[in-house]
Amino acid sequence: MTDVWRRDTIRIMLMALILIGLLLAVIGVIQFVDAALRLQNNAAYQASVGGDPLSLGSREQAQGLIAAGMEYRRLLAQRNNALIFGGAGLVVGALGWLAYDYLRSRERKLQDEGTL
Repeated sequence: MTDVWRRDTIRIMLMALILIGLLLAVIGVIQFVDAALRLQNNAAYQASVGGDPLSLGSREQAQGLIAAGMEYRRLLAQRNNALIFGGAGLVVGALGWLAYDYLRSRERKLQDEGTL
């Protein structure tokens, strides 16, 4: 009875590990998409992609561009962190999946031998 309970507990924990990995991956994708969409609307990004020289007419425009540049760097960091977060989620989910599959194949092998 204890062995069956322990196997079921391990199986539940591995399924939870898989679900946590998938959740982390989904959160990483959402953060990445959010950062990528907000980057496209950023004035500093548009200025760097446009290639046209900027003509700043006033001090307020220059300060706005500085603020946009700071936001641009923050969004790049968010996008890069989202990639790391999503990748870690995929690794955690894959490890859980491999362990779960190993446990199932081991149980099947023991069952075929008749010792389970």
